[in-house]
Amino acid sequence: MKVETKENQIILKEVYNSITLETREGKQLHICMREMGFEMKIDDGEWHLLTDESDFLIKPKGYFSHYLKQLII
Repeated sequence: MKVETKENQIILKEVYNSITLETREGKQLHICMREMGFEMKIDDGEWHLLTDESDFLIKPKGYFSHYLKQLII
């Protein structure tokens, strides 16, 4: 992992092991980089692949696992 700073930002590069952001209440957001984009999950939920902004739209349950199965086949 590489760390840079820019004005009021911390920039992490090449983060292939997950990092976790945690609120005071204990809610967690987990993020890691993949070759195709990013994977994210909240708390102990399922990992979701994000490749562009449209992935932030609400997707039906199981959408991402179906998408990944198509890539593997």
